[in-house]
This record gives sequence, structure tokens and C-alpha cells, in this order.
Amino acid sequence: MTGQTDTGCPTLIQWQPYYSVGNRYLDNQHRQIISLVNRTYQSILLGEEKETLRTVMRRLVDYVDHHFHDEEILMQKHDFPGLESHRAEHSRLTKDTHDLQRACLQDDSPSAQEVLSFLKQWFLTHVIGDDKQYASYLSEDEVPVEVSASAPKAEAFSTAEVLERFRKEQEDPTDDE
Repeated sequence: MTGQTDTGCPTLIQWQPYYSVGNRYLDNQHRQIISLVNRTYQSILLGEEKETLRTVMRRLVDYVDHHFHDEEILMQKHDFPGLESHRAEHSRLTKDTHDLQRACLQDDSPSAQEVLSFLKQWFLTHVIGDDKQYASYLSEDEVPVEVSASAPKAEAFSTAEVLERFRKEQEDPTDDE
């Protein structure tokens, strides 16, 4: 799973076609999780964990609130039979993410390694496992109709681009773009 970006930055997970759920919009959102995993991994290697964790967790909380909503809209639209159990899993992951973010704001916060483990486990079990179950129900170019105006734009960034964005955020944490 490990590799490097074009600029030589180490990565823990690189996007593979196998990870696709067959919908470009959701795949791009899933690439954002990979970017967060890789940014956390790079922060450990670079000794920047403390500076990075709050930014990673803020982005992750924004991500779950919008991404899960988008997935559920598409699953409901296509009468995915596993919607209710998937929705329950989303509720659990949302709670875990918010709990982890609160913990990161405390003096005795979790280590970057613990956050990395959480993110990696999420990607491996939920995205590659659970999300693949709805893949055959969706079309490739479909976008959720009810995407909220405040939802983060689903763009795929290279790890180098994400690294640069995080560094800029560290310099000015009040700048939310």
C-alpha cells in the first residue's frame, strides 16, 4: 500500500482502481480520506504531529458530515437494500470522529499514531468493505441532487497539494478558504 507522491513525499495509501465504488463523485470524496491518512502519516515522519492533528480532525469532521449525507442520498435514490445498516455505520463513524476530534482538543490528546490507525482502519473496513456493497446500484457520473451549498467541493488532490494546503493552514489556521 505504501508509496510516494510525484514529489517524493511518502504515502501510506495510494488510490487503486479496486477502491472505486463506481461513482466518480464519491470516489473523489474517498480520495480525500486517503489524503488525510497520508497527511497524518507524513506528519509523523516529519515530526509535525501536533501542528497537523487539529487540522486533519477539522477536515475529517467536515468530510463525514457531508460525505455520509451524499452517500445516503444516492443509496436511497437507488433503493439500496442495505441503506439502514449503512446509515447506522455512518452514525457510529460520525460519533467516533467527533469524539476523536474532541479528544484532540484536550491536553491529553491521542497521538498522531492513534489518529492514523483510526483513519486507516476506517478506509480499509468502511470504504473498501462496506461502501463496495452499494457500487452496483450507482452510475458513474451521478451526483447527489441534495448536495448542500456548504459541502466541501469533491476534488481529488495529489498528496503534495494536500501537504501544501495543510502547511498553509498551519501558518494561518483561521483561513478556511
